[in-house]
Amino acid sequence: LILLFLAGTSFGFLKSSFFLVEHIDILGLTTISSGEIAVLSDYVKDTNIFDVDLIMLAERIEAHPRVDKVLVARKLPSTLVLNVTERAQVAVMPYSGYYVLVDADGFAIAIAESYGAKDPPLITGIRPQQVLVGKRIESQGLDSVLLVATILPPNLSKEVSEISYSIATGISIY
Repeated sequence: LILLFLAGTSFGFLKSSFFLVEHIDILGLTTISSGEIAVLSDYVKDTNIFDVDLIMLAERIEAHPRVDKVLVARKLPSTLVLNVTERAQVAVMPYSGYYVLVDADGFAIAIAESYGAKDPPLITGIRPQQVLVGKRIESQGLDSVLLVATILPPNLSKEVSEISYSIATGISIY
């Protein structure tokens, strides 16, 4: 009877309001606002910390186009810690009158209306059929151009304005 009483009391304590999620700490953000991630994770507030599905929460946040990976951890009694790794833009690609920011894996991070001098190198010569923000861009030669863009040293990358691709001549750096 004593063991049964202790087990019941422990279970009741674990399910009590003492373990409701009250705080969500977001770490690792540089370009994304913490408000954007807070909106994606806010649905777990006032839920028991042990009832939160950490994998589902991470997948929901990783659906954000600028988020590469999220590690979610519990910090007892009432805090979730989200360690976010952002996608880094390595190139910009023109598409239908706009500019698509592309990461090293070929994912479209965002679409911009203009291209500035401080932006990463511009990719020319590649015309993708379709670009969806948050999805990988499928186009011949894109992987090769992105490889060149990622292996450039940072000081040299700032000097490169354009990386051009042609089936006949290959890759040219300007």
